[in-house]
Amino acid sequence: MRVTEVAKHQTVKQNLNNTSEELQNLLNGVSSGKAFTKPSDDPVGMAMTQKHRTAINHSKSLEKNIGADKVWLNSMESVIAQVSEMLKHVKELAVEGGNGTATTEFRTSMADEISMITKDLVDLGNKKEGRLFLFSGTKTFTEPLKMRGRVKEAETFLNDTRTKSD
Repeated sequence: MRVTEVAKHQTVKQNLNNTSEELQNLLNGVSSGKAFTKPSDDPVGMAMTQKHRTAINHSKSLEKNIGADKVWLNSMESVIAQVSEMLKHVKELAVEGGNGTATTEFRTSMADEISMITKDLVDLGNKKEGRLFLFSGTKTFTEPLKMRGRVKEAETFLNDTRTKSD
């Protein structure tokens, strides 16, 4: 088979064009910082890149949710600690009131204090984080606790005699 000079020139020219195109693609990649600019450059690489981008976005979303959940849990923990302290105080009042030497006035003042604590407990139960109620379960826009009028009147006993506080 005879190879002519024209065939040699065409082969060299084609190789130069291919090399020039590859060089241009490489320079575009270096200047843009991307290994490929269109999916047809590397379909498998593009699929892998898309998979990694999706995983990164999912991780960022999870990180954001975890941050919000930490704030939510810290708020709940704070409220629960306050409720615990209030209930301890109510227990102390009940023990003091159960003492046989407590007077009617003392028991009445304790009943008033417990009534105020009850209102404070309801307020804590209705605590919000942003626009959402902490303790309303899945209905976070609904107030979980409501006071129905006044707390039931306290009945006090002194020496087995029943008296009603006013």
